[in-house]
Amino acid sequence: MLCFSFFVNLGYDTKIITMDNQALFEKVLQTFDNNDSDGLIALVTDDFEWEMMGDQTVKGKDALKQMFAEVDGTEMLSCTKELKLLDGNKGACNGIVKMKNAKGELFEMYYCDLYVFEGGLLRKMVTYNIKK
Repeated sequence: MLCFSFFVNLGYDTKIITMDNQALFEKVLQTFDNNDSDGLIALVTDDFEWEMMGDQTVKGKDALKQMFAEVDGTEMLSCTKELKLLDGNKGACNGIVKMKNAKGELFEMYYCDLYVFEGGLLRKMVTYNIKK
């Protein structure tokens, strides 16, 4: 119920879950698992927004491309998915991610990603990360 209340506060209409949203949700998660930034870029709206709480907000597909270019050499090594939730056009996933930066340094974080899907694409993400 807490997640549903949060989604309502995002200001987007709740829609009935469709296989399209379920398939899109899984595909978005796969792009992260496969370090496929081009794949993710292909799945977002032109006015996509990614709010990384306490860090930065990326607005627009072109800004997303630029952000990925700036972190080139960083890769995800593993990612758990403790909970995956889908309610209409909103989704959430949390777990632990293990990454390697361009210098070869390893780090782990707890994460929670919130997603809003619109018109068969990813419209918005909100990410919370805490270093493990």
